[in-house]
Amino acid sequence: MDYLQIPASNLRVGMLIHLRGVDFRCVWKVVRIDGEKMHLETPKTKKPSVEPIARACYTRKNVPHEALNGRR
Repeated sequence: MDYLQIPASNLRVGMLIHLRGVDFRCVWKVVRIDGEKMHLETPKTKKPSVEPIARACYTRKNVPHEALNGRR
C-alpha cells in the first residue's frame, strides 16, 4: 500500500496517522511532537511509541484533496 507522507508542517497533535514501513492496518495517534520525533499511541490499546516525523503518512480518510492531484 502506498501512503502519502505528511509534511512536518501539517502534522498535528491528535491526528491519526499510519507509519511508513508498518502494517497499513495499524493506526497511531500523535500525542506529542518534539523536534524531529513524535510520540504516538495506538487509539485502542494505548501502546506508546516514539518515531521520526519522516515516517508519518496520511490515513486514507485524512489525505488533503490537493495532495491527490495526479495520484488517482
